Amino acid sequence: YPMKGPRWQDGDYFRTVNLVSHEVLSELAGMKDVRNYRILYADDKLNSGFWAMNASYYGLRGFQLYMNPLPLEQFQYMPRRFNIRHYYPLLGAKYYLCNPCDANLLRDYEFMTDISGYQLYVAKQALSRYSIMNRLVGSYVGPDDFLRKINAGGYDYTKEFYVRDSEFATVANWLGNQSISSALLKEETPSLHSIRVSVNTQERAVFILNEYFNKNWKARVNGVAVNLIPVNANQIGVLLEKGANLVEFDYRPTLFIQLLWLQRLAVLCVAVYILFSAATSTRVFLKVRERLSHM
Repeated sequence: YPMKGPRWQDGDYFRTVNLVSHEVLSELAGMKDVRNYRILYADDKLNSGFWAMNASYYGLRGFQLYMNPLPLEQFQYMPRRFNIRHYYPLLGAKYYLCNPCDANLLRDYEFMTDISGYQLYVAKQALSRYSIMNRLVGSYVGPDDFLRKINAGGYDYTKEFYVRDSEFATVANWLGNQSISSALLKEETPSLHSIRVSVNTQERAVFILNEYFNKNWKARVNGVAVNLIPVNANQIGVLLEKGANLVEFDYRPTLFIQLLWLQRLAVLCVAVYILFSAATSTRVFLKVRERLSHM
């Protein structure tokens, strides 16, 4: 991947286009449900990566990025899929802010309002950060296979889902033949890296977290650790028994946590070394002073 370093002028906060982006994002941040979804950005004056970076200061989530490390699969299969119907609403992009706007994307969105020269569109149907489903429509071999299948049409992503081929038998046997049932959900303690949701379902179901599938997410159901199931190539699923369940997700990147402990150990070692050096210097000083006093 050809990496281009940022230019010094890219960091100019007081550029007009950057100030306008903050004005727009401030208005978006005041929308009631915006943090339960994602926003797509398109602008011919300010890079969409800068929009996403500025949006992070307002707690707004998106897909675009600037100088952020991502897993290869996420980098390959989430951005620049504008020609695939329903793909971004499926991934939670309820809003599309643009100037100019991509005609392919507008097939899934309706005009909502103008904000400081930008058009804001809203998806006809978008999945929120999590949902409950109990209809398994099929399986896929890999992300490319999944993209081909949803692009073919005839798939209601708001009610049914795909799983990876290796998980199909497990999930199909778990769900069995049942009609779509309702579920009651109550979010307990939301944050960017952890979710606690009380769920009450009439039938067995799958809880789908609308975050990119990554083993750094750890899941528990009723306090018991459970396996993650790849859903729709870019989402995370866990199996739920019918009735009341407490679903918990925590993002715990193992390497990052290990490096934090290494950092603390290094700080402790440095502190011990400083104390030891100070004590040694003090003993040497006292011995020298004692000798001088006897001369």
